[in-house]
Amino acid sequence: MAVRVQCLKCKNRCDVEDWKDGETQSCPACGYPLTVSRRKHTKLIVLVSVLILLGLAVGGIILANNNAEQGEQEQKKTEQEDVDAQYKAGIKEMAEDGRTTQAAKKENAAAMSWYRKAAEKGNVTAMCDLGEMYYLGDVVTQDYRKAANWFHKAAEKGNAFAMHYLGVMCYLGNGAPQDYHKAMRWYRKAAEKGNVLAMFKLGGMYYLGNGVPQDYHKAMSWYRKAAEKRNAAAKGNAFAMSSLGLMYHRGNGVPQDYHKAMGWFRKAAEKGDTVAMFNLGVMYEKSQGVPQDYSKAMSWLRKAAEKGNAEAMFNLGVMYDNGQGVPQEYSKAMSWYRKGAEQGNAEAMYNLGVMYYNGQGTPENDAEAYVWFSVAAMFGNKTASESCDLAASKLTPSEKQAAQSGASELFKKIKVGAKND
Repeated sequence: MAVRVQCLKCKNRCDVEDWKDGETQSCPACGYPLTVSRRKHTKLIVLVSVLILLGLAVGGIILANNNAEQGEQEQKKTEQEDVDAQYKAGIKEMAEDGRTTQAAKKENAAAMSWYRKAAEKGNVTAMCDLGEMYYLGDVVTQDYRKAANWFHKAAEKGNAFAMHYLGVMCYLGNGAPQDYHKAMRWYRKAAEKGNVLAMFKLGGMYYLGNGVPQDYHKAMSWYRKAAEKRNAAAKGNAFAMSSLGLMYHRGNGVPQDYHKAMGWFRKAAEKGDTVAMFNLGVMYEKSQGVPQDYSKAMSWLRKAAEKGNAEAMFNLGVMYDNGQGVPQEYSKAMSWYRKGAEQGNAEAMYNLGVMYYNGQGTPENDAEAYVWFSVAAMFGNKTASESCDLAASKLTPSEKQAAQSGASELFKKIKVGAKND
């Protein structure tokens, strides 16, 4: 008989066959541990409210039982259920609480003790959450060693979510030297248990040739497994679909096929992948596999831009700048360039500098042009340095010094914002 449960991590609702009472299994979408109980209590149930964290009541179940021996057994089960219930309350409270006040920090410190108690009693979900909190520095001081310790404990119990995280830590070199081979092994273990993100990342390692010889066929195989996985987590699934679209678009390991590329991009875009939305916009703009359609290009680019895609913001700016599919409108072009520039797009920074230099959509401002040319150069735009010199030649020494200071501050501000995103 199938049991329907909802994953606390990815919110996916899934049916799991042959689930024994009290057994822990992995979410088929993201690998996060799930536990369910089918017990139906026939005796009197009394709910005891337990106030923890910010006053969240958690029901502890006490079974009235006339048989002393059976009551003792039931009490042991109840103690475990109380720990699990308090752990779940901690999850909910931490998710809802911004953890910005001193009081909240103290309350969350108390919650950490419940996480540890649950983890020490074998609660795999608690182990995973402790690992993730130490990895991210969320609530506690970031500590990769402790994160790895909790992930290892969960992985030893067969948890795919923890295995995937260990792969991430090995891949990035978090707390230990970067090791692609170990990352590959952990990703493979997680993928074999159905973890979609691990499948996607295995595809990426074969695509890039990280830790293994570059192999487009194996990359496509893993991307396809992730893309076609039933009950797959939306993010991992969409990433894989978008990657398949890119391989068909570029002809990596397969004949170039714009129609198949567009099909995969569309599937990924429907799941919210902004890169796929951006690529669909470009394909309509450049007539790749479809008749040129600026209206559809603009629509897809706008969807991607509204979700924070800086490349889409830049492209929208270009379309308004050149009057492609829309009336030429420098003010809107400048607006989109600025949005893309603030997200760290070097091309948008450069074009914003051009508009200030030429006085398009704004009064001519050589100092502001110098600032944006300088920042674009700092972000890697190769043509910005020459333009920076042109703008500098029109400034006084004091104006140039002020512009240099402004560029330095703006670079730091954008850099910090891009890192946080």
